Amino acid sequence: MNIRLTILLLALLAWGAGCPNDALEPLDPTPVPALVCPAVAVVEPGPALARRLTNQEYTNTVADVLGVDIGLEAGALPLESYVEGFRNTGWALSVSPRHVEQYARLAARVAGETGAVWTQGSEATFVASIGLRLFRRPPTSDEITRFARLFEVVYAEGEDFERGARLVVEAMLQSPQFLYRIESTKTDAPLPVTSLGQGSEELIDASRSHTIAATLASGDYRLRAQMRGVDDAAEVHLRVGERSITRWNVFAASAQTGYSSAFSISATEAGAQALVFEVEGAALGLGSVELVGPLPFAVVVDNDAPPFAVRAVGNFEMASRLSFFIWHSAPDETLLEAAGRGELKSDAQIAAQAQRLLADVRARRAFRDYVAEWLHLDELDTLERSADTFPEFGAALVADMKEETFRLFEDVVWAGHRDMMELFGARYTFASPALASLYDLAPKGSGFARYTFEADSPRAGLLTQASFLTLSNDNDQTSPTRRGLTVRNRFMCQSVPPPPSNAVMQAAPNTEGLSVRERFSAHSDSNQCAFCHRLMDPIGFGFEHFDAIGAYRTHDEHGRAIDASGQILSGGQGSAPQISEPFEGVVALARILSESAEVEQCMVEQVYQYALGRPITSFDGCQVQALTEQFRARGRSYQDLVVALVTSDAFRYVRSE
Repeated sequence: MNIRLTILLLALLAWGAGCPNDALEPLDPTPVPALVCPAVAVVEPGPALARRLTNQEYTNTVADVLGVDIGLEAGALPLESYVEGFRNTGWALSVSPRHVEQYARLAARVAGETGAVWTQGSEATFVASIGLRLFRRPPTSDEITRFARLFEVVYAEGEDFERGARLVVEAMLQSPQFLYRIESTKTDAPLPVTSLGQGSEELIDASRSHTIAATLASGDYRLRAQMRGVDDAAEVHLRVGERSITRWNVFAASAQTGYSSAFSISATEAGAQALVFEVEGAALGLGSVELVGPLPFAVVVDNDAPPFAVRAVGNFEMASRLSFFIWHSAPDETLLEAAGRGELKSDAQIAAQAQRLLADVRARRAFRDYVAEWLHLDELDTLERSADTFPEFGAALVADMKEETFRLFEDVVWAGHRDMMELFGARYTFASPALASLYDLAPKGSGFARYTFEADSPRAGLLTQASFLTLSNDNDQTSPTRRGLTVRNRFMCQSVPPPPSNAVMQAAPNTEGLSVRERFSAHSDSNQCAFCHRLMDPIGFGFEHFDAIGAYRTHDEHGRAIDASGQILSGGQGSAPQISEPFEGVVALARILSESAEVEQCMVEQVYQYALGRPITSFDGCQVQALTEQFRARGRSYQDLVVALVTSDAFRYVRSE
């Protein structure tokens, strides 16, 4: 289960949720236990996924590597849906037969239009060169051979080298090596191996034990033994010091293939160890024993689950992780060269490359994509408003709304390198003339300009921007429920459960002449609805001074003065659910959020999930907590958070076989 939903459900249960016949008074809850993290946390990086390139990653990669802007044809790429808040969730990025056809058409177009210089030379050299850029790693010898054969096809038809090169590009753009970010489950290099005796195999005499001494660091190891030329009835014993590792029958295990057994050395046991190999009931024969390790460390999920191994990602894998996270595009030549030299292993090496990528304009392009997904800004494009009620609303104003949000984020993150919590309380904005008019500001010129809000202005930061205020409504009427839910989802990382299965959907009574607060009081009157709506509606009431497209108002459509008081039900870890201090209006709500440790951690969780391409699970708790502490210590800067994240265990490790 999603850890965010788990915590919220515990809070709901503490208040009696799921018991619609109980009174609405809160129960005496058992506090949710605080997260306790060990000094050395166990790393659980999640499953190794073959993640398809997102549409934005595909578009950026063909533009950056091959110089082709696919423009409107990007609409032919697979539709992407939000899964757990984002579109880049790995297991949701599927490919259908129809998508394969679309990728084929795009590949032909890109290969035909790319302006790359096709230098006449070795076909294999060309395949290796372009394969490195498109596969984000050196092609294997088998891949080079297979793709180079395409030149033979075009030569047989009387075509030239350039035609063959374009055909190779077209084929590569349709290959899984390009379309997917595939991370091997095997280690990059052979693990250290220590052999028993001087040679790889020696004569074994059953009358004696064979012992070698080795200095072992703490970690997981594997003993591999092989026998031949001995009686089938022979038994082999493997020991580490006084500890028996395994005992096996040569016939049962097959003398030719041998046997392998794993063992672990704890920190207290580390040091000189005797590795003993014994054979019982056998004539002279040939045998060998190898010590393999230390292996990548093992992780045990629970007492009943088998352990799985974890390894550091390889250099080229790290190059892709960095570039697709920070640029939403393939690694550039500098990053690939660093990977080729083995310089993407240490924290310092990875941090240096991350900082270089962040300084590039492509990082700002990718950051806009992240903000758009985090806030679901693309959904503005499909919203409708009554032309009679909101004549100014249309595609042009929607584009301005999104641009205003992007510019505020960019000013905090890039221009100022400032605290991301300032996004809630910023007393300024960047607006077009149309937005300035909507905000009752005097327009400055014909383009976007910076506007400073007065100290008593009802506007401050992201929550009072037209993009947020418009998105958090279903239609021409404001929706406290939707606005409160959006705050919970986007800024507190909480998922409110859906209505209970036995909830009765009834037609709304006559609400003509009632205020929004009065209309929504029906939620509190129903035991089936009250518990979840307590999480949303009181937050949303604080937004009532703003209409369905973000214009400020003091009275509703009936001429009644608006009541914008609100409150937040809090159910965080380590404390009983409680009502926070009440607030009056969005500026006061923004101040509460900007000072909230829960919102601070949510900022980290959103970036963490986006970077890894998977929802956060209970295994991530300690890693997120550590990153949040670093985030706070470094002034809550987005760029510093990125560097901390890419050098974290969650980003640097992957499950292996």
